[in-house]
Amino acid sequence: MFAVKGFVLAQLVTTAGLAVRLLKATLDEILSPYEEVARTSNLSGGSKNGEQAASGLEI
Repeated sequence: MFAVKGFVLAQLVTTAGLAVRLLKATLDEILSPYEEVARTSNLSGGSKNGEQAASGLEI
């Protein structure tokens, strides 16, 4: 029984590392266009002179 549990644990650790790496790469690719839009529309929370920009999306 110990061999089966060890095999399952080894597969889980190996797969989890790969899944995290792929998920990070995917999210970096998806979020970069949104970051670019926020920068170009001045919604990123800061401006050139150090003051916080008004976003117009107040809650």
